[in-house]
Amino acid sequence: MNIVKIANSSLEILFDFNDAYMADLNAFNATECITHEEYEWRKLPIAGGDYQVRKQCLCCGHVIAQARKQSEEDIFLHWTDPGAQGRYQAKRMIERDAIMQKHARLQAKRGVIASYHLNKKLRDRLFVYDGTKQGKRRLDAALGVGFG
Repeated sequence: MNIVKIANSSLEILFDFNDAYMADLNAFNATECITHEEYEWRKLPIAGGDYQVRKQCLCCGHVIAQARKQSEEDIFLHWTDPGAQGRYQAKRMIERDAIMQKHARLQAKRGVIASYHLNKKLRDRLFVYDGTKQGKRRLDAALGVGFG
């Protein structure tokens, strides 16, 4: 279990890596680009102002394989995008965090585990859904969601 801060709220919860979360995470991990099926030949700059012609994955930005022999038509190729791989990894990190946030909100909403308020004055006060309307209301207010 890890402590997870619920986005746009003042709650942290002890996050349970339950079966539903693991199923979503495994499905997400299965979508990662590992085969690099969509690619283009591009010019990769090297020392001395020259370039190599290599494949760059259009999905994740990874520069793949060995350089091939240059030809006259290579002057019309696009340069590799040096930021593509970083943007892909950042996008994946945001998507992974969204999955965790979804399950953290579900866990807090169901009251499966204890949550506590980050406000210093209320640091030790637990917010646990105990089945009563008042407990649910306090938790919903802290999560910033409606109830009913």
